[in-house]
Parts: sequence; C-alpha cells; structure tokens
Amino acid sequence: MTTRKSDQTIGDGLPTGDSDLWHFRAVAAYQRNQLEDAIEYWGKAIEQDPRPHYRHNLATALCDLAASQAERGELEPAFVVLTEAANLAPQLFQAQAALGIVATELQHWEIASRALNSALALQETNARVHDALGVLAGRQSRWAEAIRHHSNAIQQDARGVDAWNNLGHALLQIGASDKAITALEQALTLKDDFAEAHNNLGNAYRDCGRFEAAKRHYLKALELKPILTEAQFNLAELHRYRPDDAELTRLLQTPLPAHAAGAALLLFARGKALDDLDRTDEAFASWQQANRLIREHNGYDEAQTLQRLERLCLQIQSLAPQAPASSAENASLNHVFIVGAPRCGSTLLEQILISHPVIYGVGERDFFEQALLTESRNVSDGADIEPAYSAEQLQRIAHRYRNAIASTLEKGIGTSLVVDKFLANSLHLGCIHQALPAAKIVVLARDPRDLAWSCFTKRFSSGHPYAYDLAELGRYLSAHDRLLEAVCRHLPATTVMRIQYEDLIEHPEAAIRRLLHFLGVAWHPGCLEFHSADRIVTTASAQQVRKPINRDGIGRWRRYERHLGPLLSAL
Repeated sequence: MTTRKSDQTIGDGLPTGDSDLWHFRAVAAYQRNQLEDAIEYWGKAIEQDPRPHYRHNLATALCDLAASQAERGELEPAFVVLTEAANLAPQLFQAQAALGIVATELQHWEIASRALNSALALQETNARVHDALGVLAGRQSRWAEAIRHHSNAIQQDARGVDAWNNLGHALLQIGASDKAITALEQALTLKDDFAEAHNNLGNAYRDCGRFEAAKRHYLKALELKPILTEAQFNLAELHRYRPDDAELTRLLQTPLPAHAAGAALLLFARGKALDDLDRTDEAFASWQQANRLIREHNGYDEAQTLQRLERLCLQIQSLAPQAPASSAENASLNHVFIVGAPRCGSTLLEQILISHPVIYGVGERDFFEQALLTESRNVSDGADIEPAYSAEQLQRIAHRYRNAIASTLEKGIGTSLVVDKFLANSLHLGCIHQALPAAKIVVLARDPRDLAWSCFTKRFSSGHPYAYDLAELGRYLSAHDRLLEAVCRHLPATTVMRIQYEDLIEHPEAAIRRLLHFLGVAWHPGCLEFHSADRIVTTASAQQVRKPINRDGIGRWRRYERHLGPLLSAL
C-alpha cells in the first residue's frame, strides 16, 4: 500500500499527515484499552482523511467512553459524547441506541425518540430498543404506547427480564394490576433476585388487596437491595410499626441517599413509622424534611397556578346555560365525574358507587384531559387564558372521550353510568358541562385541615407540586375550593351535587341514598358493602377502602396542630 508522507513529524517519527498511520496507532491504543489515546488518534486520522471506517471506529470508541461515564452516573458528559458519536456515524446502531437511552434519563424527549427510532430502523427486531422505547413512553405517561413497546420487546426476546418487569410496571399504571402480576412473576421466574421486580410485584398484590403477599415481596426487595427506598416507602404504607420492630430499626438506620427523590421517599416512610409510635414531633420533622426536598426541585409556580384557578372561576361564572340533553343522549350510557382536592375521599366514594350493579368505574384515567389536549392544538387562544371551543370542537371532544371510556368497558355488564374520578377534571368542569351536558358532577368536599395534612404526609407519584409546603398547600386548597364553590353555584342543580366527606362517614346510608337519587339509579344495599368486593384499587387508599366506613380519617390533623401554623393561616 502506498502512503502519503508529510514534512511534519512528531517525536517518535510518525508522520503527522499520514491518516493510515494515525489509524493504526489508534487501533493499537484501542486494543490496549487506552480509550482517550485511541479517540485522539482517530480524530487526527479524520482530520487528514475522513474515511467512513475511521469515523465508525471513532464513534465506537466514543460509545465505549460514554458507557463508562454512564456507569459512573456521569450522564451529561455521556450525552455529549454519544451525540458526537451519532453525528459521526449515524448508521452505527450502538451510538443511536445508547444516545436514546441516556437522553431518556435526562428527559431530552425529542432527542431520545429520534435516536431510538433511528436505532430501530437499523435493527427492527432488537428487543433492547423496543424496551427502551417503552421506557421513554412511560416516562411521559404514555402508558398504552409503553405497553405496546414492552410487549414487542418480549415478542423478540421472551427471556428479556427487564422487558417483563417494565411491562408489569406499565400495566400497574393503567390499573391492570392482575395482568401486571403475570408479567412480574415471569420476570422473577427468569431472575429471582431482581429487587425492583419484587417491589413492583408487591405493588400489584397491594392493588389487588393481597397485603400480606405485598409485604413479603417488599421485604424480599429490601433483603436483596437494602437501599431500594421505593420498597421502604411502600412497605411503610402497609406495615404497622411497633417499638421493638426489626423493620423499624432497619428503616431508621438506613442512610439517606444522596439523590433527593430517594431521600424523600425514605423520610416519608420514617414519618409514617414514627407516627405509628405516636412520636409526633419526630414524625413531623421527618415529613417536613421530605416535603422540603421535593419542593426544592419541583419547580412549582404558585402565582401562575393561583391565577389559573381564578380564571377558571370566572370562566364557570360566564358559562351560558346549556340546552337540556337530547332524549337519545339521556337513553345512552351516561358519565359521572367525581371531583375534589387530592385526599378528599374520592376512592371511597368511587368504591361505594361501583358496588352498584349498573355503575362502572374507570378509576383515575386522564381520558377527558387527553381529549382536550388533542383538540386544543387547533385552538388559537393565547397561552395565558383558557381556550374557548366551538360547538363542533366540543362534539369532537365528547366523541373522543366516549370512545376512550368505551375501550375500557367489559362487554355485557349492563352498565348505565360510568364513574370517572380523575381529580384534575376539576380544572375542566366548564368544558365537561359544555361537551357532555347530560353528565353528572359530584363535588366531594372534606375538612381542609384533614385534607391538607393527609396530602402533606403522602408522596404523590406525580403531579400536585403545590402539596410540599404547608403555606402553599393551604393557599392552593383555598383557591381550589373557591373554584368548586363557583361550580356548585353556577351549574344547574340537575348537573352538580356537593357531598361532604364527614356526612358520608357519619350518615353513610342517607348520603348514599341522596347521591343515587341524584344519579337517577335505585338504591342497592351493595353500596354499603363496598369493602368486601374483590376489585383492584390503585390509589393511596388501597387499604382504607377495604375496611367498613370508619372515622379514622377525621380529625387526624389535631395531633399535629402545634406544627401547622402556616397551613392554618393560609386556610
């Protein structure tokens, strides 16, 4: 082979203008695991002659460097390196796949999607990429898409333990906890020491009311991985701690992780344990520290949020009266929206209602919000005001919502009412009334002190950024209550009914009879036996709603009253 010579040489006599020699030197360095030298030499080779195989080799070396960075938790530098690798060699599968995975961790959604789809185009049957696309979809709460990708990954490689675990996790998010059990048990069949799968399986058993089985899997997860704070948090919610409890000792001795989210979970768990022991001052200090850690990182904009609630009040007050629903609409399946603030008792009310044979529940699914988001892309109003929809747009919103609801219904169950308890629907009640004028709205109110204290002692899996500071929480709940008061005042009495949680607890049969009459269905005694039903419950109230109605949740704030000055002032 003929090589070019340059007049310039470096110390050992290697011609600086000879790309082949730089390439050979890079290969030698790479084989000796001298990555940084190999990267430098291939870079010099490319400066002389950007041949495709030089670019490919440099991109491969960059991927190796990024892998070591990612393993050390250095995701930002790894992202920069992988971006360079993917630009150098767009057809290098390794670069596109790794870039997509790291970009997902950094929440660079568009880049992650572009890279992973590029990787999929290069290797359509690669299970790892299908699984990574599922993780990406799940991080953005696109759970149906996540389930499809994880299922595709399993179809390509049925022994992919991560895909089975990720599929189980995604199924949990849509309330399909029974199906999640099957997926997670398969993950553990393939890898019985998979701590995260044990934790997820514990969640699935919890949702199905199998609390002892759930605790066994949380404990197994902690045995395998003592620093798995998710399992500590989940166990604490089910476990009743005692002074001589070995689990209490482990919980209190586990060091706080450096990562704020993990530390907060552990602190929430400690707060629950100390509350069980009536060590209220210590419990409050733990919960306050947990909330502070989350609030420091969640980016809550209080002014913007309160302004939106005020605008929504004005919107409700300005709504034109809606024409009565047509007889055809009244004869079809109708909808019931339970709204209120978080921890208002909505899961209890839903379980009571769906114990009636003609009432079905879809849980906390954002079907109406998604129907709105799809249509709002066509609305030209400014971002600082609530969009106004035409009659045609409202019909499309209603059609999308009904289709989403219909996709969840079991055939032949004789349902005439569907209960939707997605609490964020309280921000869309004006549009709900316009799009679905026959729908019923049930506003569930609760003593704001109990409600706020319950929020402050829980870690929400997503949303509710206002809940992690007592004063901000109080101001939000006050503004939210004003919105619901406007709904009760300005929407027709045939559309909206207000129920007080404490009345439901103290006089359940009378309150339930009034509610069923409002909904237009006959009394059924099963509504008082809701706790004995065998059904999936995916909210933080999974334990409470499997007990008869009781007063345990009333007045709990009083034990902590001396710590709640900022909250009580705001309320």
